[in-house]
Amino acid sequence: MPVIGERLLLTLWIGSLWTVGYLVVPMAFVSLGDVTLAATFAGKLFRIVMYLGVACGSILLITQFITRGRHLFQSWRAWLLLIMLIWLFLFG
Repeated sequence: MPVIGERLLLTLWIGSLWTVGYLVVPMAFVSLGDVTLAATFAGKLFRIVMYLGVACGSILLITQFITRGRHLFQSWRAWLLLIMLIWLFLFG
């Protein structure tokens, strides 16, 4: 995968986490009068971001496998992607 595609996927993944976590959800709790409604809204947004993260992480790990082959886990990027995906599956 070209470097630009990898960076776009990483930007989409991490950018969505930052946007939802630090902008949208706090504004929902401030703007919406009901805390239960804001929490439900936040939960739905975090679920969408989780699915986006699983998709982006899987694509990135597959492309790392295609480019590196059996030397996949000699790269710190592959380990980091694997840890992030495991984290999503366990705590997402």
